[in-house]
Amino acid sequence: MIEDVDWRKVVFVVDGAFFLILAVGFALRVSLATRLWPWIEQPICSYFLAALLAAYGAGCLYLARLGDWSAAAGGSIAMVVAFGGFASYVAVAEVTGHDTGLILPAAVLAVIATIAAATLAVKLKATPGSLRLPAPALRTMLRIMGPLLFLVGIALLAGAHAILPWSLSPQTLALLGWVLIGFSANYVYTSFQGGWSTAQVLLVGLFSYDVTMILPLLEHYATVAPEYRITLIINTVVILLTVSVAIFHLFLRRNPQGAPV
Repeated sequence: MIEDVDWRKVVFVVDGAFFLILAVGFALRVSLATRLWPWIEQPICSYFLAALLAAYGAGCLYLARLGDWSAAAGGSIAMVVAFGGFASYVAVAEVTGHDTGLILPAAVLAVIATIAAATLAVKLKATPGSLRLPAPALRTMLRIMGPLLFLVGIALLAGAHAILPWSLSPQTLALLGWVLIGFSANYVYTSFQGGWSTAQVLLVGLFSYDVTMILPLLEHYATVAPEYRITLIINTVVILLTVSVAIFHLFLRRNPQGAPV
């Protein structure tokens, strides 16, 4: 019966499916998807946007599987900071007389940020979930990655081009800068306040991003401009390290009873 439906699960399944469909659209460069963000200079940039969307989508679906709604906080914080920050950035630019061409995407992302903020405010009527904290080594890694991602996001907003191994338009620099700042907020929150369920959702998103990006990065070695080669090597090493961390904590690490944690 309809009153027995857990609408919170439905919402996260729909959200997850939406983001994953968009991710596939960007990865395959389907025009219906890429028209949502026409500032794509190189094919690998399309894969990068697909990887970010896949991270959000997989996190939503895994959260629906867990059913621990307290774990929604980290992802909600990321969306509020990333999309709310980007929309505010565009609004300020437009008010001060700069034609960004980003009013429509900023408006869409502002709506998503508002929904995420409402989700965070009411906590989806969540009761505290798993109080077991992530492993100390994982918390330490997140506390390192959070500030580093924040600095990378700020650098992108400042116009730095040598952080990712391809050229970027000002519009894409702004979007990716705010998205990375949002991820950094999620990492810091999870390392200090999140339980194991929150960490699992974050790791699933990180794993999905890494798996989506690794092959396009490796293929990019054949065409990368010389000035971006060192950056490409650094990005490849980072992805190999983070996917190893995600695999270990999601699939290999075991508790004293021998079951995966």
